[in-house]
Amino acid sequence: MSIFITRITKNGRKYFTLRANIWDRALRAQRQIYLAYLGRQPVLTPPKAKALVDKFGISLAKLAEVKGLKVLSQPVKPKKFKHKMRR
Repeated sequence: MSIFITRITKNGRKYFTLRANIWDRALRAQRQIYLAYLGRQPVLTPPKAKALVDKFGISLAKLAEVKGLKVLSQPVKPKKFKHKMRR
């Protein structure tokens, strides 16, 4: 199974998904299956990476080899933004 990232553009915004090629015996051809939605950036958080490993039996090393995908070692805290009021 080869894993790769696809980029989808909607309304001028880019979204990333994780897909894989599998062999379909009935069709006798390769098929692409959807694995996960990555969001606006091709980044996997540790809980989401662990869920993929458990669900699909993929190793973390194989996820780290995916071109353009960044697997984080620790979760990132969201930034607090201070909105400036317009005068």
